[in-house]
Amino acid sequence: MSGPERNYEIHDKEMLGVIRALEEWKSELQGLQRDDRFQVLTDHKALEYFMGKKKLSAR
Repeated sequence: MSGPERNYEIHDKEMLGVIRALEEWKSELQGLQRDDRFQVLTDHKALEYFMGKKKLSAR
């Protein structure tokens, strides 16, 4: 994590982990067929809000 990222709230840090994982697996995920889907599973209730949100802030 970069310096500013260390100051993020816990839910932002957990979402950052999800984003970094998606970036790491980007090429594999882009190779999925149109009808294929993948799931991001979390046990953190605050992240469920982000998962359902259509547009996130740039942060």
